Amino acid sequence: MDLIEGIRRELGFIQVNGQPGVAAAIRELRGNLARALNSLSDELYSKTTHFLLEFIQNADDNKYAPGNAPTLNISLEPGWLVIQCNELGFNEENVKALCKIGASTKKNQKGYIGEKGIGFKAVFKIADVVYVLSRQYSFYFDKNQELGMIAPIWTKQQAVRRGWTTFRLKLTDDNVRHMTYHLNHIQPSLLLFLRKLRQVEVTYEGKKICFYRTESRADIILTSTRDGVEETERYLVVKHKVKTWPEDSKRWGITESQLVLAFPLSMDEMPIVQDQEVYAFLPLRNYGFKFMIQGDFLTPSSREDILSDLKWNITLRDAIPKAFAQAISEFKLRPSLQFRWMRFIPDGVSDSFMKPVQDNLFEELRQEPIILCSDGEYHPPVAVLMEPYCGPDRNPLIPTRFLKERFYISTQYDLETDRAVLLALGVRPMSRDDFVSGLGEMYNESSFLGEQDETWHESVCSHLLDILDAEEHRQWSIKSLKIIPLIDGSWVSSWLPNIHFNPSTADIPLDLGVYFVHPLDPPSARYRLFQRMGIKEAEPEGIARRILDIHAKADENINRIALIAHVRYLFDHRNELESVLTNQSLTLWVSTGDGNVLRSSDLYMDHPRYQDSELSLSQFLKAPFISAEYMGLYPADSKDFKTWCNWLQDQLGIQTTPRVVEGALSPEFSTILQSLKTAQLLRVLKQYWPDVSERVVNSPEALAELRATQVTCTNGKTEKLEATFLATTKLVKYDDLPFLPVVDADDASWQFLDQLGVSLKLDGAYSLKRLVRLSESPDVKTDEVTELYMQLQIRLEEGDNTKAIRQAFKRYKLILCTRDKLQKKQEWLGLSDVVWVAPISVQSKCQLAWQYTHPRLKLFFIAVGVAPDCSPEILLHEIKPIAAEWKGKTLTNEIYRRVSDILLDIDKVLYYASRRSKPIPMGWIYALRNEAIFPVNTPDLGLTLMSATDTFYLPDRTGALAQLFAGHVPIIANPVWVDKPAKSLQLIKYILEHDEFKPYLKCLDQVVKGQTHAVGKRVRDAGLSKRYTERVGLIRRLLLYTPAGRQSRVFFREISVHRVDNVETSYTIDSVTRSIPDQLALEIQRNKTSEELIIIISNSCRADVRDMILSKKMAQLLALEPAAVHLALTNNLDAVETLFNHLAIAPVADYQEEEEELYATVDDGSGALPVTFENPNAGHDLSDVFISAEPQLREAGFRAKLTPAKKYALNYKFGASGAGGNRDQTFMPASQATAINIPSPTNYPAPSIDGTWQSPTDSNTAILDTLGEFYVLEVLRKNLPGVGVEHWTSELRKHMPEYKDRPFEGTARAAFTYQDTEGKFTEILYGLKVRDRWNPRWPTYHVDVKTTEGPMKDYFRMTKENFDTAAELTISDPNVAPTDVYVLVRVADIKQPERSFRLLPDPHRLLYDKQIGVKSFLTSMSVVL
Repeated sequence: MDLIEGIRRELGFIQVNGQPGVAAAIRELRGNLARALNSLSDELYSKTTHFLLEFIQNADDNKYAPGNAPTLNISLEPGWLVIQCNELGFNEENVKALCKIGASTKKNQKGYIGEKGIGFKAVFKIADVVYVLSRQYSFYFDKNQELGMIAPIWTKQQAVRRGWTTFRLKLTDDNVRHMTYHLNHIQPSLLLFLRKLRQVEVTYEGKKICFYRTESRADIILTSTRDGVEETERYLVVKHKVKTWPEDSKRWGITESQLVLAFPLSMDEMPIVQDQEVYAFLPLRNYGFKFMIQGDFLTPSSREDILSDLKWNITLRDAIPKAFAQAISEFKLRPSLQFRWMRFIPDGVSDSFMKPVQDNLFEELRQEPIILCSDGEYHPPVAVLMEPYCGPDRNPLIPTRFLKERFYISTQYDLETDRAVLLALGVRPMSRDDFVSGLGEMYNESSFLGEQDETWHESVCSHLLDILDAEEHRQWSIKSLKIIPLIDGSWVSSWLPNIHFNPSTADIPLDLGVYFVHPLDPPSARYRLFQRMGIKEAEPEGIARRILDIHAKADENINRIALIAHVRYLFDHRNELESVLTNQSLTLWVSTGDGNVLRSSDLYMDHPRYQDSELSLSQFLKAPFISAEYMGLYPADSKDFKTWCNWLQDQLGIQTTPRVVEGALSPEFSTILQSLKTAQLLRVLKQYWPDVSERVVNSPEALAELRATQVTCTNGKTEKLEATFLATTKLVKYDDLPFLPVVDADDASWQFLDQLGVSLKLDGAYSLKRLVRLSESPDVKTDEVTELYMQLQIRLEEGDNTKAIRQAFKRYKLILCTRDKLQKKQEWLGLSDVVWVAPISVQSKCQLAWQYTHPRLKLFFIAVGVAPDCSPEILLHEIKPIAAEWKGKTLTNEIYRRVSDILLDIDKVLYYASRRSKPIPMGWIYALRNEAIFPVNTPDLGLTLMSATDTFYLPDRTGALAQLFAGHVPIIANPVWVDKPAKSLQLIKYILEHDEFKPYLKCLDQVVKGQTHAVGKRVRDAGLSKRYTERVGLIRRLLLYTPAGRQSRVFFREISVHRVDNVETSYTIDSVTRSIPDQLALEIQRNKTSEELIIIISNSCRADVRDMILSKKMAQLLALEPAAVHLALTNNLDAVETLFNHLAIAPVADYQEEEEELYATVDDGSGALPVTFENPNAGHDLSDVFISAEPQLREAGFRAKLTPAKKYALNYKFGASGAGGNRDQTFMPASQATAINIPSPTNYPAPSIDGTWQSPTDSNTAILDTLGEFYVLEVLRKNLPGVGVEHWTSELRKHMPEYKDRPFEGTARAAFTYQDTEGKFTEILYGLKVRDRWNPRWPTYHVDVKTTEGPMKDYFRMTKENFDTAAELTISDPNVAPTDVYVLVRVADIKQPERSFRLLPDPHRLLYDKQIGVKSFLTSMSVVL
């Protein structure tokens, strides 16, 4: 009783007299605790009866006296539920734990189920009053009292049963009925995985149910008696040790646990297949397994599921497949399970936590030896075959030893029932590959084949026919099987050539190597299969093909005995062999007249159709002829002889005329041309020309050789055949012509000579021949040649011999010309040596325009193939050899003039190219960048050649520095013009300003550093100081009035004049310094609030020139006009003030605020954009602001070139996502970009704000944005084809004065909208490969401009609308051309002389590629690069 009272005091049930505050606080704490207990009791379990499982669990965790069978009694009495356990009983710790929350005495103890100390509170789901009676303790809990679930109340109303712990639960009538139902449904499986509890007795409504657990071998037997009826359940239990995760706080230090699987069986040990529950000693829930799983899983307070994210539970789960594999060893020992155990494998687990068990179980078992096979051994499923190819006796046709580590499944498996799960394990039906491969292995044992009967062979072939019907492509592997029996007893595959079923002819030559199959019945499967594999009856066609095959593979060592028989067989069966011989020229080996063997196409014979025996081939042709034995097979006067000869010619290709071989005359044909006299040669050509003409005319080489044949003419001279004439009636009167020795030249049979170039009449051929003859002589008259050109032009116009004329000019050098106007020597040149007109500097081509001035001759030369002009690239070829030869050498005057001429021509090309509306290819200019093409005066070599990448300098604008450093540093020389150096570089201006050269060229103005030294003591001239200081206001007005003056950023308020003995200025470049005396120098002395202009004047400086020199130097320093400065310094002060007012040059006071602003930004003297940025909200017309900025931005944009340092790789895949909410975002660059997959959809990355971050501070954004967009417009105009103001789709366009009357009206996604019709922008952004991949569907680019006054590293803003557009237009698949792409152009330093910009295509992707990063969620997004 003392213990109970002590617990109540601890819970705050004490008297606090006189301390109302303390009493109220205790009541408040007890109230909070009471509400928490009520919530815990109501929400702990979803089922009101779950407390029964808690009592069963506690009973299993209890301690029992030796010899006592652990027993739990549950009885339902009127108004009460009584639960009794024969444990040892409560001690003080047990009582305290029961009266607290989470204070279990079993926490972290191996072998105990309970761990939370709160399970007992579940009784209050069904009872308000609970009595606890154990040993000396007798108390109860009343839920309706304050803290009634944990505040015990001592009582003596209920008696304690000795040796038992009793719980009495007061029930309502509804709860009694509820409990009656649930007690009736308690299952004996509750005892299956408990450690100690062996018996449960349930009594209600006069009924008694008892559950007992016994064990037999590896099985557990659960027995239940209900209404006198006894039932039993059998389970095969497998226990598996698991290495656990000992670092879990609830199982700290426990390194090993036990996993138990229970497989439900009938009493005769047959598997019972139905869904089973998963246990954590007591049932949790059904996951879809067909066996029970017991593990020490950690569960939530409700104990109705498994905590899926704990490594302890994951470790136990992952061990289930190995535990199942362990169980198979037990299955193998039981005949009733040996072939049925796979039915326990789950196939319906869908729970995300347990699904891996089902997947991993299959992987675990596939490689384990678990399937019994026909050889009596267990093998892994992946090595097991089922459903083999069988014969009529249903036995496999392929023995196991031929299966290459494959085995047939035992016939004891029920394939009809278990086929699906066996397939899932990896067992597969015997495939066609297995069958054919097994046959291939089997047929290596020829003795095995001989032992098989006809039925076996028929079955095999029948299956193979079925395979061929299903998969025709297997024919090649089946053809390799040695399944064909020959009459000699051997077995061969169908790849053996020349296999036939049965011979049907008797005249087959004996040397063909034909094989015959053992006699088979044609309807049999074997016959049909062999026939399918290409074996046929021995018919003439097959024999013919065999003959042809032998000849195709043989060489000159072929057996000669049967050669004539081969040809005779083919000839005799020619009508039956039309499919073989039609349209086919046979090249057989044939015996020759001298006893050798040659291919038939290399032999000749005399054909009877040529009647003139004197011209028979055998009479004059030195070549092999066919053996006379062939010609003697048929008598010459028989009807078959001519047929035989035609067949030999047509089918065997035996020659009956001189041959043309591979486009050229055969050697024997060429020999005829050389050996026969001209008259006989012409008769031979006349007889055989009808048969050889087509081959000769279509073979340029052969035709050329015939035309070039040397023949003797009637005048005794030797000429080429093509240069001769036929003494026809029309030509015979020209007795100086070389005529051929023929009889009856007018006979039409000689007309074929026209094809060989022989002239038969006065035509173009006649003039052409005359020209060719003249070209062979160096001394000719120009007039005579010109007349021939005119005649040939007439022939071309008439279409007479057009092809021959052009071919002649290609073949011969027929153009008479002089290479230089000063050179009188003429020479004959070919088409590749001349051009009609070319730049003056071109010497590699001879120009014809100045030599042949008649307009018809221009038409003639161009018609015969003379190029009308030269490609500009010829200038590259003109100058490169000179550059290579003379680089590093002193130039001669001749080379100097030559190089100058070429440079002047190149400059002209660049000039005209810059004015063409369409671009022309200028890639050859790039090749000149590293070539020594510039004449340079150097200290060491004098005048030499250097490349743009070498170090030399351009003269300064005035030439003073060039004159000063001449002979000391390399300076480019002016080109020669009209035999003397030009006065400036203006003649090669376009070369020097070209993008390929300009970046490398430096002007002396840019690199020479000057420093002025005063010699002697400085003496201040107060009078001049005062005089000039009075003019400071005028100078400041000029500075603030003119854009150039503002850009100079020099502002001073007083002038101080000092006199010295001498002034000397030193100029330095590289390591060379040159000094010259000067008369006056300027210095700027700066302090925090102002600047002072110091004038140092030499004592030798005369007063009459002082103001002029000072005006020039001040104008140069302040970027003003010298005349304006001289006016301000020297004229009457009032007169100048009046003049300035008249010119609207405002007083300094009007510029005061602006001047202070400009002065405050002076740093390094760099020039600024001459624009005053006013507040755009002040109501001013912004167009006034841009008047002075427009020319400078236009020029800067024209100079800019879209050549980004890197291309953007498209090696990513992602989905589009949009910005969340209405927040705009701030970005910054990442240190490096990493290719990632962008999720879709998602939120953008969170901002990463560091100590250096600041929100962008640019003011006057309307002005900045307008200037930036106008600058980008000029950049795009310069670099992209077709860009105009219509592509500027921004409302800011109206601010520019030029477009004030043409504002953009409509809607657009971005500031610029450009359809890339030529792919140029795509190439700039992504490179040539992507441009080609997307061709021709290049996207439309939507370009927004982000401009800041500061450098590129500064942040810039993007609105939410900007980023939504970027997300919408992000590229989803780089292999498919997108329709639209979003691009940002980042413009920095907009007010500075040197602006910079960068292209950012697809910024949504760049964000996730970490090339830009979120920095801040503000009203806008800031980005830095």
